[in-house]
Amino acid sequence: MKFIVFVFPIFWLLLSGCSHPSKPTESSDVAKGFQIARQFAYYDWAIDPVERYFTAQELKWLETNKRSVENDIADFIGDYSTPAVLVAGYLKLESCLPILRVMLFSLRGPNGESGGDGADYTLEKTLLRNNMYPHHAMYINAIEDITGLPIHKAVIPTNEEMRQLLFYADKTSIGGAIDEAWCAKWLLLKLKLADDSE
Repeated sequence: MKFIVFVFPIFWLLLSGCSHPSKPTESSDVAKGFQIARQFAYYDWAIDPVERYFTAQELKWLETNKRSVENDIADFIGDYSTPAVLVAGYLKLESCLPILRVMLFSLRGPNGESGGDGADYTLEKTLLRNNMYPHHAMYINAIEDITGLPIHKAVIPTNEEMRQLLFYADKTSIGGAIDEAWCAKWLLLKLKLADDSE
């Protein structure tokens, strides 16, 4: 049911452009489509391919018109839109790299698990799994798709970003850490700036 409810606004997103190729779709129409889609995608923690949300016809339209919608896509990345992140990576939109980087360093707590998967949440390795940080994993995937580089080569932290990561990572503890702490430690590992002791 969730999938059906989500796909409808995505279908509306590009309906005019896909159904009537001779009639150009305005950038504002695309923005409205992403805005509607965001409310459904925001709560979807799964890391899926872009094809789950967009048909081949819609992706073709986006490819053809990507320059006219790239600013809208960047705006919605900043508004936590899952479809926008996936589309940015798929279209290799270099203009979206700055906002993807901002979102990557916007640390959040583990939110990809419900606790009902049988994992032991008193173990550090559980809190450092990729699926605990689904939004950040999507940012990484998009950056890697756009740059063609692994994340540790595509993103080199500035001194301030590094200071922030180390500040929070130093506060990790089972049961007592602030939310950003585990995310910082996980990101340091992804950027190969910390040793993986596992």
